[in-house]
Amino acid sequence: MKQRELLILPFNTYLGPDQLEQVAMRAVVAFGGAYAAAGILPPMEIRPSNALEMFARNVETQRYDALKADLGKGLIRDFNVFAGGHDECVYHGLAITDMLLSYKGFRAGGFADKDYGVALATERDISLSDIREGTFIRRLAGVAVHELGHLYGLGHHDSEITPGLYCPMINRTWDDPEFRDERARGAFQDSRADAFCGSCYKAIEGEK
Repeated sequence: MKQRELLILPFNTYLGPDQLEQVAMRAVVAFGGAYAAAGILPPMEIRPSNALEMFARNVETQRYDALKADLGKGLIRDFNVFAGGHDECVYHGLAITDMLLSYKGFRAGGFADKDYGVALATERDISLSDIREGTFIRRLAGVAVHELGHLYGLGHHDSEITPGLYCPMINRTWDDPEFRDERARGAFQDSRADAFCGSCYKAIEGEK
């Protein structure tokens, strides 16, 4: 199995280096050796006029231009992340933000683009009130692991690993009425296991 480095890029996030490190380490462990290590990049501040802000508002229509104009360009220049295409990537980039994301007109917790080896995860849908920090970090890590799973070609499914805990690739649309309630969203986020199901691990291990 080809190991990659995981690069965490914080932009417009309230999380500090220690918290980002916790998210990164949870992701590294979840992938069972697919990532050799993780590094935290310097924070980026994105202004409303920036193309990446437009990307965050409407991922589907802006994704390619925004990735190449902002996130992709910076990572290519500094870390050669995308040299040779995804199959030859030495790195995967994970951007963590507090911005609102959408996909095909629906509110989204994250997004992944396998062509560029980049995933995004937003903390916007995770409540900062009345929960322990560990719960917040675990929920955000669940989103991150889900999006990074897409970079390995994993699709959505509802495989239950243990009673009440599902493969991280389980998915729901926040715009569904049952998930507009903060408590319901939290319960769903807590239903994601820390590890993938056996089928997903086979797919990850087969990634060359």
